[in-house]
Amino acid sequence: MSTLSSQWAYNNITTLLSLVAGPGFLFNPRGRKLLAQRFGDWQIALENVIWAHAASLGETNGLMPLIEKIEKEKPARNVFFTATTTTGLDKAKEKVATVRLLPFDSPIWIKRALKNLSIKSFICAEKEVWPALLSELKQRNVPCYMVNAMLSERSFRRYRRWQVFAEAICSFDLILAANKSSAERFRLLGVADDRITVTGSSKYDIKPSINSSSEALQLKKRFFANDAPVLVLGSFRPGEEKVWFPAIKQAYSKNFKFNLVVAPRHPEKFGYFKDKLKDYGINFSCWSNLSKAGSAPQKSHTVLLDTLGMLEKVYSFASVAFIGGTLVDFGGHNPLEAAAYGACVALGPYTGNIDELVESFKAQEGYLPVKSIQDSYSVIERMLQEPEALRKIGMNGQSVWQQNCGAVERIFNIIGPLI
Repeated sequence: MSTLSSQWAYNNITTLLSLVAGPGFLFNPRGRKLLAQRFGDWQIALENVIWAHAASLGETNGLMPLIEKIEKEKPARNVFFTATTTTGLDKAKEKVATVRLLPFDSPIWIKRALKNLSIKSFICAEKEVWPALLSELKQRNVPCYMVNAMLSERSFRRYRRWQVFAEAICSFDLILAANKSSAERFRLLGVADDRITVTGSSKYDIKPSINSSSEALQLKKRFFANDAPVLVLGSFRPGEEKVWFPAIKQAYSKNFKFNLVVAPRHPEKFGYFKDKLKDYGINFSCWSNLSKAGSAPQKSHTVLLDTLGMLEKVYSFASVAFIGGTLVDFGGHNPLEAAAYGACVALGPYTGNIDELVESFKAQEGYLPVKSIQDSYSVIERMLQEPEALRKIGMNGQSVWQQNCGAVERIFNIIGPLI
């Protein structure tokens, strides 16, 4: 299929799908309130716009240090931010004055959204590829830059099958890749060598929000009424409980003294993990209740973190932090948020999104591998019986975080003169 015909087919399919799927948002109060934005009703007019876009909460968090740098260095520009999800939108509102949800990727809604914007440049995070949007920006001669660019093997295979996505990726003026393996996959998709540079990711250029051990201890006391070590299951995905919860139940049954925080990756899975904790007979409290004014820390040992935006802070008092999306095939999430605090990182085998980071952790002896229930149980045992050994592993992992600092400066040094 030719470029024009594949784009034509894509545009018609996405327009039809938006008309079918759109009414489904009416059944969700939040979705209903913001539905107009999905159809391009932005109701804004801006000049000299630097438009930044990220998908969800994690990608938005990763882009914010770069946005802050741009706002500081480019005061004459208006930074405008869009997100694909409402969680990303809420995070962006904390830092950026003008934010909107990205419309459905149909030329009708995209043109409607952009009609009153004078866009000087477009910056998107990681692998946000929307062919209709990119086609419209190219027609307007807007330079497009992908930063923190990551392309897993699975995404590479998917994009290679769908010509319209491969062509959209090749339309970027610059792709600033998070790692060498992603850069090579972009090349194999057809992106010219002179449009790809490896800069690292601002997502990994992390500054911890908890600045002292005393501050971390005060936060821990809001969670637990004891000083036992804490295991955090961060960015936890459905299916991963099959490896961890039996080991946790066994450890609790043997009267092991430790605390647990379960932090689901997505808010729509809070209910799922409530049910699973009950199924395994693990008593727990919800952070949404503990965090209310006047609430005392719970006397039991497990907290379900059913509030977004807290996980990075929770890592500050973790003894061990398992990074989710690695025991099921999602490619893994960012381990450096935990490593920045010196927590001992544990990872499953599915690390396609973070392969080069994992190689660095492995070279530094900075993480614990987990593949089975026995591995999970062993991690808990070691947390209690070998705290100094795990502390050393945590310090090794922290050195990997230190090596990844500076990505914001590298990225801005390249795109700063162009935007």
